[in-house]
Amino acid sequence: MTDITSALEVAAGRKQEVEGLRRASGDAERSAKEREEQIEGELAEIRPKLEEAKNAVGNVTADNLKFVSSLASPPTTVCDILEAVLKLLGVGDTSWHSMRRFLRKRGVVDEILNFDPKRVTADIQAKVRDVIRKKSSSF
Repeated sequence: MTDITSALEVAAGRKQEVEGLRRASGDAERSAKEREEQIEGELAEIRPKLEEAKNAVGNVTADNLKFVSSLASPPTTVCDILEAVLKLLGVGDTSWHSMRRFLRKRGVVDEILNFDPKRVTADIQAKVRDVIRKKSSSF
């Protein structure tokens, strides 16, 4: 009899464990669904801005880049924006010399248009946010 009683107690314990796992799984699934909806809402706000930015970058010509890179002392706004772009791309040197070298690279517009945001680390995000915060009038 004790073997049966022990087996029933073990089975009851396992049943409770399974029910607990089901509840936890359901809670996790609901939480994930809520987070997904939140992210989709954020993306809905960002997508128009991203498309606008892509269109603006797509309209930049090689002559535009050549002109900007030929400036001895570019406007502050140009440097501020280029600093944020370089930091976003993971370039640490944001001197005017580095910016000019970046602007003169072949395919720089395509590099920006095809940029993979998954490459942006938390450290890069913080650096770009810092530039935008400190130089907000340029953005």
